[in-house]
Amino acid sequence: MTRTERREADAEEKARNAERVRERYRSLDERLAKIEKYVTSSRYDLDREFRNL
Repeated sequence: MTRTERREADAEEKARNAERVRERYRSLDERLAKIEKYVTSSRYDLDREFRNL
């Protein structure tokens, strides 16, 4: 493998890694938004009341 090919392969690997990280954070952000939506809903309060019975 030539230097140029190696640099290109490294750049492609870095791009793939960056995309994986972006996707992971996007997924975490979506999950957090769902949790926040539930915790701030009246349903959360109702569920909590049932648990406390």
